[in-house]
Amino acid sequence: MHDSPEKRAGRHRRWKDSIDGATQHEEPRQDLLQSQKHWIVRAWTWASIAIFGMDEECLPSAIPQYSEREGWFFKKAEKPHIHHISPVGIQNRIMDEPYNVPRNLAPIDASNHVGERASEEMFVIHKDTMDANRAYGEWARGGKKGPSPYEIMGHDRRIATQHGDLYHDSRLDEHLRNTADRVVTEYTREHKEDKWPTRKKGLQSIRNEWSEELQAWIQIEE
Repeated sequence: MHDSPEKRAGRHRRWKDSIDGATQHEEPRQDLLQSQKHWIVRAWTWASIAIFGMDEECLPSAIPQYSEREGWFFKKAEKPHIHHISPVGIQNRIMDEPYNVPRNLAPIDASNHVGERASEEMFVIHKDTMDANRAYGEWARGGKKGPSPYEIMGHDRRIATQHGDLYHDSRLDEHLRNTADRVVTEYTREHKEDKWPTRKKGLQSIRNEWSEELQAWIQIEE
């Protein structure tokens, strides 16, 4: 069954928010399965109390906050994104390693991930996405002349990885990696029956679709 245009547009928006798109000569980015996203939510929600000692069970942001009164603490991700700690483009073009694995995934708030409604002093991992999101409206109102902000972002990311450079703010990578490792290790020890879902052939139809707006291949699950 085909998705509605609204649902498909939502998928495209997610790609705009956080994705390192592939060129026509690269493999399409493979999005997380819904079951994998749900696993991350279950594991980190369990960790909110069991590991982080939060007052109420919730999906926490893996990026800690700080206040003079409380020191460092974790808080609920108000608009959660599932962040690839080592980004897709890095894993694909530099590391040549899988990226949709639980120890490379962490929930963080959209403000810290792509700068959505972020203040100037906030830590933002993908500032290039924040800048592209903010520039897109003006580019569209100007008649969509020349490459879009997302095309420019994708081009700059590919150039960076060709030189072995990172295109994100990596200052919290070690913290995120260590935290994800602890969550996955302790959750799987306490919930041995809850296995990480894997993509099984024949259970769903996936087709590749070229997005003119993103200038990238995306995968559509049908």
